[in-house]
Amino acid sequence: MQVIRLLQTILILLSRKQVTAKELAERFHVSVRTIYRDVDVLSLAGIPVYANKGRNGGIFLDEFYHVSNALIEKEEQDDLFLALHLLQSVGLADTEDLLKKMGTVYDWSEWLEVDLSQTEIASQTFDQIKDALFNHREITCVYHTEYGQTRLLSLAPKRILYKYQTWYLLAWEPTKEAWSLLPIKQIRDVNQSTTHYRKKC
Repeated sequence: MQVIRLLQTILILLSRKQVTAKELAERFHVSVRTIYRDVDVLSLAGIPVYANKGRNGGIFLDEFYHVSNALIEKEEQDDLFLALHLLQSVGLADTEDLLKKMGTVYDWSEWLEVDLSQTEIASQTFDQIKDALFNHREITCVYHTEYGQTRLLSLAPKRILYKYQTWYLLAWEPTKEAWSLLPIKQIRDVNQSTTHYRKKC
C-alpha cells in the first residue's frame, strides 16, 4: 500500500500549496512518523518534496514540479493499474479518483478489466477486517473450512493479501499461538473485539 500512499501524497501536494503531516497521517491511517518517512522516500526518488516543522510548517512540493510519466517504468505502471482496480473492486480503498488522475499522466492500456462483482466475499467482511487492522483490535468470526465444518475463531489480524487469485487474511491465532492464512471468502460474521493488540513480527 505504500506506493499508493506515495502517489496519493504527490497528487494532494500538487493540488494544495501545503499540507501538514498530521493531516496526511489521519487521511492514510498511519503515524506522523510514517509520513515523514514517506517524505524521505520521495526525496530520495528525486521528487522535490520538503517538510518544515513548527507552528506554520507543513509538507510541500517545489512550485515548478510536474509529474513525469518516467517516474514509473511501463511494467510497474501496469502492475499499479491492476492493484488499484483490485482495491477499488473489493472496497478496500477508494481509488477511482486516483485512477482518473494517474490516467492523465500514465498511458495505461485497456488490456485488463477487473470485475469482482460476483465474488463470494461480502464487502462488509472486508470493511470489518480493515477496520480491525487499523484499530489494532482482535476479531471473532465464523470460519467455514473446506471440509464443510464451522469453527468460531478469535484472531489478531496482521495483513490482507491477494495471492493465487484469492484474497487471504494473515492473522495470529492466540489459542494456537501460531499464524494462520485464511481465505476471506470462508470468513463470516466478523465482530470486532474491545481487545487491542500489538502487531507481531
